[in-house]
Amino acid sequence: GGSDYIISVNDKIISAIDTDKIQIPLTQKVNFVSVSTNNLCQGTFEQWINLEQQATVFPNPVVNKATLILPRDQAANISLFSGTGNLLWKQEQQSFENNIITIPMREYKKGLYLLKIEYNSYIETFKLLKR
Repeated sequence: GGSDYIISVNDKIISAIDTDKIQIPLTQKVNFVSVSTNNLCQGTFEQWINLEQQATVFPNPVVNKATLILPRDQAANISLFSGTGNLLWKQEQQSFENNIITIPMREYKKGLYLLKIEYNSYIETFKLLKR
């Protein structure tokens, strides 16, 4: 394995050399972490970490796809509705890889959409504007 690690947290680069463990404070509510080594063949690990108790969705307005980041360790059912209340897309799962869900928006017309996220104990709703 590699001995030199390049760690990026919210676009701030941190280098770690010959260490088994490193602690990095997460300073934002939603953080993007990327880790690579000096060996290109090992690839890059990337993960969004949402420290909020609520989901985050971006970009908004959306053009082709929206990215939804769920709170850590939360299972959810996700539904996308038209502005008139018609169900357009649904994703039902107990958990999602890295708590990230991509919502396809390319095929929908410009306008207002509602994104409903159902957890075990509560529901969140987001308005999405499609350009």
